[in-house]
Amino acid sequence: MRLARTTSEEYAARLGRLGLRPLHVSLLTSIDAAGRASQNEHAAELGVTPGFVVRLVDDLERLGAVSRERDVQDRRRQFLILTPTGRSLLRKATRVATGLDEELTRGLSPDASTRLTESLEKIQSSLAGT
Repeated sequence: MRLARTTSEEYAARLGRLGLRPLHVSLLTSIDAAGRASQNEHAAELGVTPGFVVRLVDDLERLGAVSRERDVQDRRRQFLILTPTGRSLLRKATRVATGLDEELTRGLSPDASTRLTESLEKIQSSLAGT
């Protein structure tokens, strides 16, 4: 568990240099994958409250990473749109994660790295109940 905590803290620190937190990256990823979806749909996807998504979006809007677009059919509903700046930040955050993964496995042989990945995926599946 110490490794998980240390890794999470390091990931968060590196994202902080980009002005992001891990949940910002989760939301950017959700927006990128969904295309056109509402704030409430993203909240459900992330397992957080709509109010929490509003706070994340406020942060990301200040960074120029996302914009809100009102639904012309239902003015109460807002879609989240990834801006070019948001796409750039998402690419940078992905590089941060990839770089950290590479650092963590640098001392492992390719075979050991593959076994580690497979083992971690099995643990994740067990935790998720799948």
